[in-house]
Amino acid sequence: MTPRYNLLDEPWIPLRTPSGGMVEAGLRDALCRAWEYEALAEPSPANLVALYRLLLALFSRCLIEEKWDRAKWWRDGLPKTAVITALERLRDRFWVFHPEMPFMQASFLATAEKTKDRKKSWTQLALEKASGATPVLFDHSMDNAVPVISTGSVVRSMLGHFQFQPGGLIKVFKTSDKSGPLANTAAVILLGKSLHETLLLSLHRSEQDDLPAWEQEPPTLEKIMGKPTFPKGRNDLYTRLTRSVLLLPDDLEGRTVRFIRYAEGAALAENPNMPEPMAAYVQGKASRFTLAFREERAFWRDLPALLPDPGAPQDLHPRILDDSMDLLSDVREDCPLTVTVSGLTSDHAKLVRWATVSFALSRALLDRESATLATLRHFILQAEETSNEVRKLAENAFRLAFPRSKEGGRSLPASLVCSTYLATQLPELLKLLSENVTDPADMWTNARMKAARRAWDAVRDALGSSLPVIVALAKTEPKFEQLLAGLKKQLSEPGETGKGEP
Repeated sequence: MTPRYNLLDEPWIPLRTPSGGMVEAGLRDALCRAWEYEALAEPSPANLVALYRLLLALFSRCLIEEKWDRAKWWRDGLPKTAVITALERLRDRFWVFHPEMPFMQASFLATAEKTKDRKKSWTQLALEKASGATPVLFDHSMDNAVPVISTGSVVRSMLGHFQFQPGGLIKVFKTSDKSGPLANTAAVILLGKSLHETLLLSLHRSEQDDLPAWEQEPPTLEKIMGKPTFPKGRNDLYTRLTRSVLLLPDDLEGRTVRFIRYAEGAALAENPNMPEPMAAYVQGKASRFTLAFREERAFWRDLPALLPDPGAPQDLHPRILDDSMDLLSDVREDCPLTVTVSGLTSDHAKLVRWATVSFALSRALLDRESATLATLRHFILQAEETSNEVRKLAENAFRLAFPRSKEGGRSLPASLVCSTYLATQLPELLKLLSENVTDPADMWTNARMKAARRAWDAVRDALGSSLPVIVALAKTEPKFEQLLAGLKKQLSEPGETGKGEP
């Protein structure tokens, strides 16, 4: 086989330009011209995070021989010569179709007895696509009518698959396999004003033995059948081949793919001494687990979990934000920052939710010693309390109106409406906290009052207008009015400020 489709040169990474347009570029352009691009423009949350991890691992390896100085690279630009030299040295490892070393693939699948005659649709790699017995509500892909896709697109899906694939049955060489490192995780990236700034904010220093997948020996059946192993470092973690994949070209130039070969991969063992740097953790009763998108909960309510908490017994926030704060302290930059959280949540092999959300934050909101950060935590706690109080009143009204029902009012929209409205007010709250000019306490209290009123109106509509409902509301609404009166008391009197602060 003649090597085809080199990812250093072929345009396959979607990038957003400062003018709002979108272009595609190869790895060489994405790194060497990073200041010309605003950010990655990949729509899939899983693929988006995986692309950033790929660029960070590659960038880090390109600079391994350079004197470590992120502040200098931030001010003066990248050491372009060093990056180009490193990329050219690695060129042979970036062919998508190669007889021995296809990029991040397992060439042995072409000759292994259990896979050489076994093809699967490329949609196996796209977590948002229907595949096999895994249906997706808004996708109608069928395994017996496999569509053709561009090679660049399937590589992006392959990268996302490696990182976010949940564990489960595969039954090729083994019964099952472990999940990717970001399965059921909301992964955090801090974005700067350009791709150049974004990469430097999250860049890690490479260790000599921490090799990304393309610099390691190609995967073998013996390696796949072995025990899960700890990652050697971030490069290994960001590019681990948690599944074995071999892309099959659908045309002579290797520009499209229809089928793949697929099997278990090089499983990761979880190292308690090396937490996932892009994940926030939640401490449970027995152990900690990564923060994920939850179907019934708006993610902004978990924003404090992403930020440092000096009062917590242990650090559970994403460690990658510490890297970013270190750099910003070195360059003494107070530029606007965007925390982007991307990921998906699954129930076994079934995709439950996927999302990308962003929050505009100032440095003060990322500084563990900042009083502004403590104030934000207090305001979000207030929002939680308001939402819970309205929900309890709504459930009480439901039980009074329908005493024989086992449902208990859990489907009423009180919490959903309340948190949805407050989500629209959060950007203004963050802006006021960042400017540190106007006290936002009254603004947030008014927002909570409006959210509670909207939620209660939605509950009334959902309950209907039967006689039992009218009686139940007559008993419950005085307590709701007391709730609003209590919120109103938190508003500052004319000439006063700060009554809503902790």
